[in-house]
Amino acid sequence: MGKRANHIITLAILSAVPIIAIFVGMVIFRKPTMMMAPIGWILALVIAILAFKSEIGALFYTSYLGGLDEVRIVWLIFGAFILLTVITESGAMGTIQRGLARITNDKRLLLSLS
Repeated sequence: MGKRANHIITLAILSAVPIIAIFVGMVIFRKPTMMMAPIGWILALVIAILAFKSEIGALFYTSYLGGLDEVRIVWLIFGAFILLTVITESGAMGTIQRGLARITNDKRLLLSLS
């Protein structure tokens, strides 16, 4: 392999370090996500600055945009849980299940419909 290929492989391995660190921390050492996520983020920032020569301002801006995406995703999941709770508490879930049961007895088809 040439020098360029070795450099690309090194960068690829370095890119995986934050993900591997989070995985090892959560699975092997049983550390909580609230602890491992910031560690992975800091590792990613350090690697981006040192290995990829990224601009610090750009890294913090993209982190900010990622945080905005996170808020949108959490809001979507929260809405889904509220909807599920309302459907379940009002008895609509039972009505939906009975309606689907009248369509077919095939569990595979019911799974694809729900």
